[in-house]
Amino acid sequence: MKTIDVKVQVVDDNFVAFRASAERNLASMLPDILRQVKGDNTVSLPGEFQLLIARQVTYPTGESLADLQVKPGEYLILYRPSMSKVKLMLHLPKHLNAAPFVVEKNEALIGRSNEFIPDVDVEKYLKDPTVVSRKVAWLRENDGKWYLEIDPDCHSGLFVNETRLVPNTRAELHDRAVITFGASLDKPDLRLAVSLVTK
Repeated sequence: MKTIDVKVQVVDDNFVAFRASAERNLASMLPDILRQVKGDNTVSLPGEFQLLIARQVTYPTGESLADLQVKPGEYLILYRPSMSKVKLMLHLPKHLNAAPFVVEKNEALIGRSNEFIPDVDVEKYLKDPTVVSRKVAWLRENDGKWYLEIDPDCHSGLFVNETRLVPNTRAELHDRAVITFGASLDKPDLRLAVSLVTK
């Protein structure tokens, strides 16, 4: 029987650590990590950790961590964002023929990719990306309600239904609300339709 040399330690509700007893890269560690998460009854981990481990272990630039070396005694720390009570879906216009953005963690950034990758990257769907800020707004969930807050560095127009957002304000997002990007409602760069799904 093969001895697993990757040890798991739950740090708290949002962090988990994995320690290797010999130098290994992440690609070789993942099977052992997933085997422990799924098969060890003494370790109680939320299902979101599996999603994080399998799909979201990346640098902010999007570069894979598959070749990351973990030396003996070192810990690989993974973070699990708090998950929202209500799933938020942002639907793109039908003519774009694209799947909706799905937000399940309780905070997400809308913007355009650059040195960072926003949770909701709208760049390729905008009519003129240059007129929309890199960081546009934050989606935040609180007690089952979703809010849209404009980022302090945003210099482009953003509307919820017919109300334009200004700095230091937020708008609650109801089912079937419409988020509009652009200088005016008459000439939008993009519209996203909101739907809320209770888990």
